[in-house]
Amino acid sequence: MANLLKKNPDIRLINQKSKESEEYFRHIFNNANDLIAVFNEKIEIEFINETVLKKILGYTFKEIKGNNSLTIVHPDDLQK
Repeated sequence: MANLLKKNPDIRLINQKSKESEEYFRHIFNNANDLIAVFNEKIEIEFINETVLKKILGYTFKEIKGNNSLTIVHPDDLQK
């Protein structure tokens, strides 16, 4: 398989473009001013832009990863 990748410039170009695209969207995702999250079929958080998460909700990704999104509440609202 590795030999095929080395010999086929089209596959190398596709891989390079795919990597560039992923980096571009990761940059947008991580630098957005809004909270963006990706959930799995159980409504658990798979990915979230951590800077905004910390700024808006006060949580780190490590604290909420795998939690059901319906259980994540702003700390000020926990007392209500």
